This record gives sequence, structure tokens and C-alpha cells, in this order.
Amino acid sequence: MIEDQVRALFRGIADGETAPSRVDTGLAHRRGRARLRWRQAGLAGAPILAAAAVAAVVLTVGAAPLRPGPGPAPTEVAAPRHFSPLVPYAAFGWLPPGYPVLLGGSSRSMALQLAGPSVVKRTWMLDVAAAGHCRLAPGARELTCRSSPLNPDQTWRITVPAPAVHGHRAFWAHAAHVKQGYLVWQYARGGWAVLTKNSPDQPSPAWRALAVKIADHVRYGAHAVPPLAFPAQLTGVPAAWQLSSVIYVPSGAVSRASDYAFSAGRALTNQSAPSQSGLPGFRLDPAGPHSSCPSVPHSVHEVIAGHRVIIGHITEGPGLPGQSLCAASADGLRVIIAVAGRHQVLSVVSLFAHHLHLLGPDPAHWARNPIG
Repeated sequence: MIEDQVRALFRGIADGETAPSRVDTGLAHRRGRARLRWRQAGLAGAPILAAAAVAAVVLTVGAAPLRPGPGPAPTEVAAPRHFSPLVPYAAFGWLPPGYPVLLGGSSRSMALQLAGPSVVKRTWMLDVAAAGHCRLAPGARELTCRSSPLNPDQTWRITVPAPAVHGHRAFWAHAAHVKQGYLVWQYARGGWAVLTKNSPDQPSPAWRALAVKIADHVRYGAHAVPPLAFPAQLTGVPAAWQLSSVIYVPSGAVSRASDYAFSAGRALTNQSAPSQSGLPGFRLDPAGPHSSCPSVPHSVHEVIAGHRVIIGHITEGPGLPGQSLCAASADGLRVIIAVAGRHQVLSVVSLFAHHLHLLGPDPAHWARNPIG
């Protein structure tokens, strides 16, 4: 339902510290306890494809009737064929107390968010797909969302209709070998969304009532999420480079771009391959007193532009070889850069030394576009 890369990044951040790997962004690393399994498929090029194997549970509607939540009557407005990675398209509008939004993701085909008490106890996952990425089978038996050659399509088996979501048709569903609850609905013509409850408990009538309320308050459009803000900006890079995917973290009045990748040329028109070998991926976070760099094989320590950095070789995933660079603290930021593939457009050293303008930890100084 969304490309592998965003999901791999999302999963890595949710599980804790991430290190460069052979994701096209080079920023998602196998790590963590109880990895977040994004079962609705993924972004092309990800080397991290978790395979959960737990019992499948068929969701059933509880005895108590559920009524559609508040919202305007359904319209014939079509879902966008493409989203802008710079403008996340969808977001939670209401969540139970104590369940803040933890992370969000944006690409040309998907907008997603994760909410919960903490990254360890994440609970609610929202996926909203652009038009044409999901198809409802005849007879409303199942919903299939296409992905990429590296990750198979994902299918939800529909059990029974659910109360209308924002005036649109909705269904309870389940996925094979998964004990989680799913609510799927058509948010606009051609566009589908999925709400997942990440819990070991079987879905209950109370969960279903809460899921409908959460789904009914999802916001869509250009102002659904506070604007993205980038703690660094690239200059002097090829004009064809464009942002292909981003993971963001709520940060007051803005959404801080934490992990992001670029595409150029034909990849911009192919939603299954939004980033390319040879182009960089970045992770930038405010540096703290205990900031450090992940362990990377075959690494060397250098001083570049006055900052101590670690340069390592990427040894996992497709498109080898590659390089990574990490600065644990540079102008108040922890910086990780990875470039994959044999034909690197710009090396990690060149990017850090000559093309990456660090803007510091203060959101007031951050840029609204990653390329100046």
C-alpha cells in the first residue's frame, strides 16, 4: 500500500536507534524489539521486510450497533493520483487522551501516521493511499493494495461491512497470519485508507467503536499536517533531484523531517521506485549529550569541515556497494548520510563538506524545502 522504503524507515525509527543500511535512503537498519510490521506493503528498495507469523483472527462486529460518526455527506470528489512528499496528505484528527502522534510518513503514493503512548507501545497506525493503489474485489470480498517487485501486494480479507466513515463505505477486515484489527474505508473516489490497531489482543466491540471514531475524524488535504521543516538544506545539487519520501516527527508548530530520500528522472514518475541508486538518503536529529553514531563495518574516523565524522561502507541489501557518513554532533545536529550503488552522483564526503547546509536545532531556522 506504500512503498517499502518509507515503511522500513518508519519501522526502524519506531523501534529505536537506526543505522545506515542498504535502503535507498540508507537510514533504516535492522534493529529493535518487536519490530513494527507494516503489513500493508511497502516502498521499493527496502532491505528490511519483516515477516510476521502469528495466528490470523477474523474480525466480527459486536452485538452493540455502531453508528457513523459526525462528518459531511459523501461526495464524488476523487482521491489525488499522486501526493506531494513535501505536503503530507492525511493525519489523525482525533485520538484518545494519552495517544499522541509519534511519527508520520509521506511519499507520492502514501500518507501515514503512527500514534500511541510511546514508540514501544505504539497502538494506532493510519495508512492513506493515493488513487489507484488499492482495489476492492467484486462482491467486496477483499481489498488489495499494490506495492513493488520487492514486496508483494497486500490483501485484506473483508469480513463484514462497518459503519460508514465520514459518510463513505467501510469494512472490518483481517490479514493472513495476523491477530490485529483493521478498519478499511474509501475516503474518496479511487482512494482507500486503513486503520490498524497494533495490539496482541483480539479486536473487541469497544475497539471497533473507537476505531470508527478515530477514522471518522481523519483529516485530508494540504493542511492536514503542520508544515514540514528541514534542519538542513542541500545546495548545488542536480536540478532533477526531488524529494521522494520523508519520515517526520511532530515538533511544535512544524513537522520535523527526520529521514528523507531523493529521486530524479524516470523514478519520479514511477511510484514503485521513488528513489534511485546513487542518490543520497539523510537522517537529521537534534544532537544531545549522548548522541553517537551507529556501528558501521569498515569505518574510518575523519574530520571534515571542522566536524568529527565516521565514514563506513554499506554492506547490506541490493545495489552494493555504498557509503555512509555520520556526525554525532555537527552544529547541534546528528547527521547521517548514505549513498547507495556503484555510481554515486555525489559522495557522502562531498555532500557533507560542500552541499549540506546545516541549520541548527532551532525550528525557527529550518527550511521548508530540503533543496535550496
